Amino acid sequence: MALREELEAALGARGLGGSLRPPEAWGLAAAEAGEGPRAGSILEAVPATPGAGGVTSLAFQLAATAERLVWVDPSDRFDPASARRAGLNLERVLWLRGGGKRRGLTGLPGLARWHAALNAVVQSAALPLVVADFLSWPLAELRRTPRSAWFRLLRGLERTRRTGLLLLAPEPLAQTCAARVLRVRYEAGRWPAVSIEAQAAERGIASGAPRPVRKEDPSRHGELRA
Repeated sequence: MALREELEAALGARGLGGSLRPPEAWGLAAAEAGEGPRAGSILEAVPATPGAGGVTSLAFQLAATAERLVWVDPSDRFDPASARRAGLNLERVLWLRGGGKRRGLTGLPGLARWHAALNAVVQSAALPLVVADFLSWPLAELRRTPRSAWFRLLRGLERTRRTGLLLLAPEPLAQTCAARVLRVRYEAGRWPAVSIEAQAAERGIASGAPRPVRKEDPSRHGELRA
């Protein structure tokens, strides 16, 4: 009998379950990061260094604990097979899929449309978790997102406090609207490591407190009016 089968039999005999899941599903990185986004808040997950991996793997592990969720996927990066291996139940996932050269869904106008879709999902409060994957969206365009777009999302989340937003991006975008920022790094053969930045309340933005709104320079944001 193989070692794995012996261990499974021993666990089953003690009423501890008779199956050993592969390491990818153990959720060690997720445990290190803590829980996913709290209802009414934004949690950002970004690479610790430009181009570093591990962010999507961590997102799969955090999302696997959700009862139901929406995965907003503008660049068509979501891999169902990888998500399933990480423990995500695909029957509980609503996949909003983009990608390709679909008319109106690329560039700054497309980014504005994705923000509008994200706002609609958040304000519906229909599902407890929303994952928005902008990891592959051009960074130059993401940086032109007006601060008001993130405040609008946060207000929608806070209004119902039934949904949390997990934002995957190449760098922190939501600024003071994010409750936490997870910086993820991955080394071959090792678990993704996570460092957690201070919560927004510790940066002087307490939950429910008024948030300063700065005037935006229209020339800086081009066509984006999310």
